[in-house]
Amino acid sequence: MSAFISIEADHVQLDLNGFSILCSNVLTGQPCTGSPTGTDGIYVTGDQARIRNGSVRGIPRDGIKSTGQVYGTHVEDVRINDVGRYGILVESEAYVRTSTISGCGNSGIVVGRESVVVGNSVHGCGDTGFRIGLGSRVHDNVSTRNQGDGFFVQDSSLIRANTAYKNGNDGIRTLNYCTVQHNAVSDNGGFGMVLGVHSAYGENVITTNSQGTVSGGVDMSSNSCNGTTTCP
Repeated sequence: MSAFISIEADHVQLDLNGFSILCSNVLTGQPCTGSPTGTDGIYVTGDQARIRNGSVRGIPRDGIKSTGQVYGTHVEDVRINDVGRYGILVESEAYVRTSTISGCGNSGIVVGRESVVVGNSVHGCGDTGFRIGLGSRVHDNVSTRNQGDGFFVQDSSLIRANTAYKNGNDGIRTLNYCTVQHNAVSDNGGFGMVLGVHSAYGENVITTNSQGTVSGGVDMSSNSCNGTTTCP
């Protein structure tokens, strides 16, 4: 796999120190062409890598990527802009914190099972803002103006204190056995929330979503749906 930076050993710490990884054409406003078009920004094949404090811009493929059996990738304070596919695509037991994705061809942040995703922002991506693996914690994130769902979350996860605004499909969509609390969900193109079997929701504010407020799930009370306490 071609990448501007490859991390192959375990326990590597990469501090970008405020610098950017970018296609040379970014500064001229032109798209990347030629041999770099199959290139990721940072490609991780070692376990428990830590990447922080920098930017990835204009990369033809994925901003930061780990695949296969890689686990424990930690991404913090990274800004990713205008990449061709995924902003951050990492595997299980990941930790993604206080990072920003603005403009990507596919989903903004994708993590595997048992991950923690906190304090991030995804804006203007071509698919779902956040795709989250099972048994994860997702809190204090913002997903706006993405073409798919704001958040798509797999089984047995906690989704708390997030904002989903003006996404093309549902604001928050979960599979089964999830807990959804204290979220603000408005002006999305589908339902505010679509919840799987035995998923429960409480203390959310859900307003003016095109297809309705909530589909499925168990109402734990104290929700506001279009200004009333009756949900859906």
